[in-house]
Amino acid sequence: MTSIAPESSHRAALDGVSLGLAAHAQAEASALGLALDLLNPPPLVYLLCSQVTAAHAAQQVALANLSTTRCGSVAFRDRASHLRNLIVHHDEHEAACVIPALRDYLPREYYDQLASCYATARLHTLLAVDYTPHLAYA
Repeated sequence: MTSIAPESSHRAALDGVSLGLAAHAQAEASALGLALDLLNPPPLVYLLCSQVTAAHAAQQVALANLSTTRCGSVAFRDRASHLRNLIVHHDEHEAACVIPALRDYLPREYYDQLASCYATARLHTLLAVDYTPHLAYA
């Protein structure tokens, strides 16, 4: 998104980000919740999963703040940068901490199924959302 793009482009992009973040958060909650419910891993895994949930909440707040800001303004760019940083940090945290902990503490047969469980849940969330295509008029 460039600062010279029309506001309708910014809003359409924000709608896409909102849908993607929601699908990601719901799919992770489903997959991780299932693993926690079935397997009773050590407290460290619960702590890491709660950090994942907190990261998703922070991303939603940042997106809500961004959505109420005038497109192209300095505040908009700052808030977009903040949201991007939250998403990058969340991804790095999962790669460095959450995934290794799950790999270490979950039985192999369950760990191997987590990715497909996540992908299926994410796809289900994306397909279950009502979507009405629209064109922005110049």
